[in-house]
Amino acid sequence: MSIQGLIDRGYRQLTDGNFEAAITTGERLIAKDTPDGYVIKASALMGFEEHEAAVNLLEEGLERHAEDWMLYNTLGIVLTQMERFEEALLALRQAATLKEADETEIVLNIAAALFAQEDFEGMLAALADGPQREDTKLVMRHAHTLKSSAAMVGAMQLSAQARQLESEGKAGDLTRLDQA
Repeated sequence: MSIQGLIDRGYRQLTDGNFEAAITTGERLIAKDTPDGYVIKASALMGFEEHEAAVNLLEEGLERHAEDWMLYNTLGIVLTQMERFEEALLALRQAATLKEADETEIVLNIAAALFAQEDFEGMLAALADGPQREDTKLVMRHAHTLKSSAAMVGAMQLSAQARQLESEGKAGDLTRLDQA
């Protein structure tokens, strides 16, 4: 199989959630000295919640392929998920300086890292204070922001809870917050 065929297979495996196979494909690509191998294997490691191993692998890849924007971009994503925001933003900004960088993807990942730094405790406190003031609009605004921000950084359970709270606010039923 060609290198491009292996790359396509690896990304397909990631999309399908077949992380074990993606690790194997990534290793084959790393053996052929392709940056995509590091990205695919690191992404599969993230699927197994092995974030530190993914960071180490990406740093190894960057030692060999320092001009590959996808390595920096993926490193930024992993570091964001680890809540190492300053490092994530440095990696993402480095990705943006490199040739052939996908500026749209990098900007979205920078936005996700910045959203991840949001003061979620402050939002939750504001949500809890909302019903006492009967400020349904405030509750809905914070729930909407929290829903979107959480989804952007992969906190799907928090996003779902915020979506539910937003729906309850639209329906005018904020009794669940009174119980919190």
